Amino acid sequence: KQKTAYEIYQCDWSSDVCSSDLGDRSFDTAAGLRNFGGLIASAGRPDEAEELLKQAAAIMADPKTRVRQVSIKADTYRQLGRVQLARRAYADAAASFQSGLDALPPNDSLPVIRAQLYTGLAETGIAQGDFARAIDSASRSAQLLRATMLPHVTQRVDAEMTAALALTRLGRNDDAWAAALPIARAMEAKLRDDHLSARGRAGLLNIYRRNFARFADIAYHSGHLDEAFRAAQLAAFSEISQSARMLALRAASTNADAAALVQQVEQSQDELYRLDRERNFALGRAAGYADELGARFDAASAKLDAQLARLKQLFPDYARLALPEPMTVDAARARLKAEIGRAHV
Repeated sequence: KQKTAYEIYQCDWSSDVCSSDLGDRSFDTAAGLRNFGGLIASAGRPDEAEELLKQAAAIMADPKTRVRQVSIKADTYRQLGRVQLARRAYADAAASFQSGLDALPPNDSLPVIRAQLYTGLAETGIAQGDFARAIDSASRSAQLLRATMLPHVTQRVDAEMTAALALTRLGRNDDAWAAALPIARAMEAKLRDDHLSARGRAGLLNIYRRNFARFADIAYHSGHLDEAFRAAQLAAFSEISQSARMLALRAASTNADAAALVQQVEQSQDELYRLDRERNFALGRAAGYADELGARFDAASAKLDAQLARLKQLFPDYARLALPEPMTVDAARARLKAEIGRAHV
């Protein structure tokens, strides 16, 4: 919260500087307002965020404003639409997402922001009961992302699960199940990836929580009750992930060698996370540097594998404590039955 407050202060100051030096109608002022609005939204102040994003969008929509980066203009509408969607102003949200799409060039450039805008339109379609529109928009989004993103990547997860949920709302439960199951499996596999750092996992949890909840809905309506129960637990794990990690750390601290190794593992995971982000950014921009980062990533990955193998020998329960395996319905019933029996006694 302190970091967010400081970032908000910086964005507020930056917006003031742009406004005073470059004028109230400059593109840089609008971009500053967009950044400010995004931070305000993440701090849980949607009314203020919406006003700031509207100001930014209005400046960028002014024919007198020279828009240097159309992606920033489109993303301003995307952020505005997300805030309006969260506030249940569905018609306004749909209009904002469509404005973002209209701002983009009429080709397949900028596929990620285009896909995110289509996903937003799909979510408003579900909220408004227009499931056919939701399926069309979410399918367009997923089609744009399948060529460049693996199934666990958050933007693709949002698109695929939104389309599957719309199918459920239309009563096409088998189709929804077939579409959603591979994405749910990919999400769980990513959460259980030993190479994933705590920071990397934290970046996934909010979106994964929403989509595990969607998958639970889809699984329930398609008759897969065990999968629905499992997905509900994985959605809830997003709320307790830090507590589970701390429990695992505390348990490992009883063994000095294991505790030291856990610290090394987390440092290696953070290094791998950093290298992966740098490598992905370098791809297509600096081929030689990307190759160098790829070699460093492979070396860091091999080092982490060796540390994890050693940790498994020293403290086999660490992975189970850090990410508990969801219970089955039968196991939960048996435990509840035992707890009720003890309560009666």
